[in-house]
Amino acid sequence: MSHMPWLPFLLILLPANIMTMVMYAFRAERKHISESETRFRNAMEYSAIGMALVGTEGQWLQSNKALCQFLGYSQEELRGLTFQQLTWPEDLNKDLQQVEKLISGEINTYSMEKRYYNRNGDVVWALLAVSLVRHTDGTPLYFIAQIEDINELKRTEQVNQQLMERITLANEAGGIGIWEWELKPNIFSWDKRMFELYEIPPHIKPNWQVWYECVLPEDRQHAEKVIRDSLQSRSPFKLEFRITVKDGIRHIRALANRVLNKEGEVERLLGINMDMTEVKQLNEALFQEKERLHITLDSIGEAVVCIDMAMKITFMNPVAEKMSGWTQEEALGVPLLTVLHITFGDNGPLMEKHLQCRHLTFRD
Repeated sequence: MSHMPWLPFLLILLPANIMTMVMYAFRAERKHISESETRFRNAMEYSAIGMALVGTEGQWLQSNKALCQFLGYSQEELRGLTFQQLTWPEDLNKDLQQVEKLISGEINTYSMEKRYYNRNGDVVWALLAVSLVRHTDGTPLYFIAQIEDINELKRTEQVNQQLMERITLANEAGGIGIWEWELKPNIFSWDKRMFELYEIPPHIKPNWQVWYECVLPEDRQHAEKVIRDSLQSRSPFKLEFRITVKDGIRHIRALANRVLNKEGEVERLLGINMDMTEVKQLNEALFQEKERLHITLDSIGEAVVCIDMAMKITFMNPVAEKMSGWTQEEALGVPLLTVLHITFGDNGPLMEKHLQCRHLTFRD
C-alpha cells in the first residue's frame, strides 16, 4: 500500500453503493473462475480418454484416471516421470519436433499417432493431441495433452493389412484382376493385375473405351449385351470374352456383383477378371485327344467296353455294339452282364465275381 498512499482517501470518498458493486463484481468473477476450474477439473478427471497437463520439460504435472489406466501408472508415479521416458524411441524425435514448433508459435496444436511404453514394458498405441497454455506475457506454462487409446484400431488395421496381403497374393497367384466401375460419374478403377492382364501401361487411365477396344470385335456385342442386361435386371453377371494382347489372344472370364445405393439403384459394379487362356488351351487339347481316341476306338477291329465301379457300361465302340446287339445309347448305365453274357469257356460259369477291371477288350 506504500505506493498507493491516496487509496484510503479515495475509498472514503467513494459512495457506499459503488463499493458494493465493486465487491459484488469481484466475488462474481472469483466464483466464475472457481466454477470454470471445477468444470475443467471434472471434464479432465471423468473424460473417457486420457488427459494430462505436461510441463514444458516433459514432466507429467497432472493426469486423469483414463490415462493412468492406459499406461498402468498411478498419478504419483507419473509425476516422477517424463513423457520422453515413456515414448517409443522411433516416435520421440517426431514428437519433440512438434513440441518445438508449438513453443516457437509456428503451430497452435498438433496431433499424431505414437507409441508409449506402459508399466509392463509393453508398447501401446495412442492418438496424441497437444496444445500449449501460455502466460499473459506469452511465456509457455504447460501443455494440455489428450491421449486416446487406439490399440484396438491398430490391431484391426494389422489384421486387415494381413488379409489384404493374403488376398493380393492369392490374386497374383491365381492371375485374378480386380476392377470397379462407378456408374456416376463413370469412373473405372483397376488394380495392378488388371493392367497386366490387358497389357496396358499403368499410367493410362482405364475407362469403357480402353476396355472396349481391347475386346475382340466379334465378342464386343455379346459382352456389351451381358453388361447392359445385368444393369437393367440388377443382377450379377458372368461373362467370357477374348482380348488382343502382344502374343495373340487371351481368354478372359469376368464376374461382377452390383452395389446398390440407398434408393436401391445400381451405384457401381465390383468384379474380377481371370485369365482363362491356359484352361481353354488345355480343354481344347483334351477335346482333340478325346476325338483322336474315339477315332482309334471306332476304327480298331476289337470290341472295347468301358465300365464304372458299379460294373455299369459307360462306353462301347462300334465292334462291341455289333457283338452285343446293343447300341451305345441303349447300353449306357446298364450292368455289363446284362448286355454281355461272359463265361469261362463255352459252357463255363459266369465271370461276374472275377471282373475287377474297368476296361475290357473282347476279340470276336
